[in-house]
Amino acid sequence: MKCILLVFAALSSLFSFAQDLYFPAVSGNTWQNRSFDDLDWCAKDTLDLYQYLETQNTKAFMVLKSGKRVIEKYFDSFTRDSVWYWVSAGKTLMNFCVGVAQKQGVLDINDPVSLHLGTG
Repeated sequence: MKCILLVFAALSSLFSFAQDLYFPAVSGNTWQNRSFDDLDWCAKDTLDLYQYLETQNTKAFMVLKSGKRVIEKYFDSFTRDSVWYWVSAGKTLMNFCVGVAQKQGVLDINDPVSLHLGTG
């Protein structure tokens, strides 16, 4: 349960417009980091989190805060350059983002898609 709460808190924080969001450069491998200490987060259970994720056959796990990397962990032989498919996980993340955007008044799910993406 702690794992789910950590992920939810991290994802929720992505949509905090009170802070400046960071976007890494399109090219290159530079990505700014945030530390647990800097965020006043408790890091003592991260080993338990990593062990749990490994038992669930997790390939990669990342937590971002305002666009900056807090955790980036890979399991088995998986690396940042490994190719993997999202399947339905992408739909879950997208639905979460749309829900937060609606709650913050950024969009209305009753609007036609063409309002945001154009016609055709």
